[in-house]
Amino acid sequence: MNAGDILEPKIQSLEGFGPIYTFDTIDSTQIFTRQYAAELPCPCAVTARQQTRGHGRKNRAWRSPLGCLCFSQLARVTPQVKDVLFCLSPMICVSIVKYLRTLPNSGDISVKWPNDIYVNRQKLCGLLADAISCGNELMVVVGVGINVSNRDDPPGSACLESVLGTKINMAELLATLVKLIDDLLRAPMSVEDLVAQNSDLMCESFFTLPNDETMYRVVKLTRDGGVVTQVGHVGRDKLHDAEWHFDDEA
Repeated sequence: MNAGDILEPKIQSLEGFGPIYTFDTIDSTQIFTRQYAAELPCPCAVTARQQTRGHGRKNRAWRSPLGCLCFSQLARVTPQVKDVLFCLSPMICVSIVKYLRTLPNSGDISVKWPNDIYVNRQKLCGLLADAISCGNELMVVVGVGINVSNRDDPPGSACLESVLGTKINMAELLATLVKLIDDLLRAPMSVEDLVAQNSDLMCESFFTLPNDETMYRVVKLTRDGGVVTQVGHVGRDKLHDAEWHFDDEA
C-alpha cells in the first residue's frame, strides 16, 4: 500500500506552501507522515479532526478529542536546520508562544522546556520534531497538538478559546501555525537567540534524571543545548532522559 491508496481526505493548499491533507480520523498524523514521508510532497502538512493513537515525547499518549488541532508538517532538513536540530522543538515552541502572546487576553502563555506550551500551569500545546531518513535525504516531521475548543478535555488542560475568551477559526489557526513553522524551518533562529529569549518566554522548570534523586532547577539555557542548574551545568545528552516538572516536588 502506498500513500495514494489511503489519501482520501480533503486537500487544500496554502500560498507559498505545499498541500494540507485533512482527515476526519487517523491513528496519528505523526505516524502517518513519518511512514509515508518518501511518497508525500515536501513540504506538506497532515491534519485530522481526531487521532486514535496520538503520542508525544517518549511515545506518551496524547489525547486528541474533537476541538484539538493536531497536525504534522514535513520538511527537508537544510544545513541551517541541521545545525540547530538538537533544539528545534523549543525553537518552534518559542515561535508559537510569541505569536499567541500577540492575541488579546492571551495571559501567561509560556514554554515549558523542552516541548510544551502552558498557560496558568495548564497544558495548552505539545510538540514533537522527529528527524527521519528518506533515501539520501534527511527530513523533519514537526507534530503539533494544541487544545482549541476542547474545554477541560483532557482534565486539567487549558484550551485556547477559554484563554482568549473568543471563538477560534481552526482553519485559520492551522494556516497561521503551518506558515509560522515553515518560515522558521526556512530561516531558523540561532541558538543564541533561543537562549536570549529564555527568560521572558519560558516558565520555571524543574527536572529529574534517571538514578538520581536530585531535583534540578533550570537557571538558564546554554548554547550547547544544555542547561545551567542550581548545582551546575547539565549537558543535552543527559536531558534526553529527563523527566520535567513545574515544582521542586516530583
